[in-house]
Amino acid sequence: MISAKLKERLIFIGPLIVLPGLIVAWPVLEVLWLSFRNRVQIFHIDRWVGAANYLYLFGEDLRFASAVSNTLYFTFVSVGLEFLLGLGFALYLRFSPEREWVKGMMLIPWVIPSVVSARLWQWMLHAEAGIVNYLLQSVGLTDAPIPWLSSPDLALHAAIFADVWKTTPLMVLLLYAGLLGIPENLLRAARVDRTPPFRMLFCILIPQLRPAIATAVVLRLLDAFRVFDVIYVMTGGGPANSTETLSLYAYRTYFQSLQFGYGSSVVVVQVMILAGLTAVAYRLLQGKNPAAAGDGPGEFHPRRTEVKE
Repeated sequence: MISAKLKERLIFIGPLIVLPGLIVAWPVLEVLWLSFRNRVQIFHIDRWVGAANYLYLFGEDLRFASAVSNTLYFTFVSVGLEFLLGLGFALYLRFSPEREWVKGMMLIPWVIPSVVSARLWQWMLHAEAGIVNYLLQSVGLTDAPIPWLSSPDLALHAAIFADVWKTTPLMVLLLYAGLLGIPENLLRAARVDRTPPFRMLFCILIPQLRPAIATAVVLRLLDAFRVFDVIYVMTGGGPANSTETLSLYAYRTYFQSLQFGYGSSVVVVQVMILAGLTAVAYRLLQGKNPAAAGDGPGEFHPRRTEVKE
């Protein structure tokens, strides 16, 4: 028999359990089921093929391997640059006295929609009419226009640059919030001890920032690994598929080739890779909270100096 108290709880939390199951779990199971089938709607093909999609995906599909390589390169380079820039700007916002105007300026790239931002950079990086090549030629840094978006060696880097410009403010805000959470007494004691800046950064600030760093990096990994809009608008996956990512490859397989079964297998593998990267990154970056870890061996702690105000 269900008690009245448990029944009352089920009434209130039941919709919170059922609705996510219908909205999230059912499409996931549908995609997983489709990945074991060969379904091509335009030719009325729908049959069970087992693991054939996955065997072809990992054994013969060179385009899939190229998409995985492009996606991993885009993810690690963009997230790495965003973290370094975000940490630098966050430290400036935290410790610089003249920082109010920077806060407003930092939000401008973030509030611009991703598609608008990508189109903006596509125009600015245009080989003949773009302002970037015009400025480079005006100051004498280059004699001829640089084909930023039509060169296989430059196109992916141009997309990374646009993504870094757009999403670095998110990293700044998350790390800045983490810096604000560091106890002021700890920073004050480090100043009294005249701790060198680099030692203060690597021995005090970054260990204290580990939870914020883990959150920021994992959120950006989730977003960067499934990048679609920036690549689709700026390059369309070209030239010669040199900027095609997993999301774009899955989109083309689904909605251009209409191969729903094979496209589902691409999506399933993408989700599995993303889950593995997220778990590894969170495990490596989270660590222990230095405030709760105590005085462990090898850790730096400023002398406990009482500061009278």
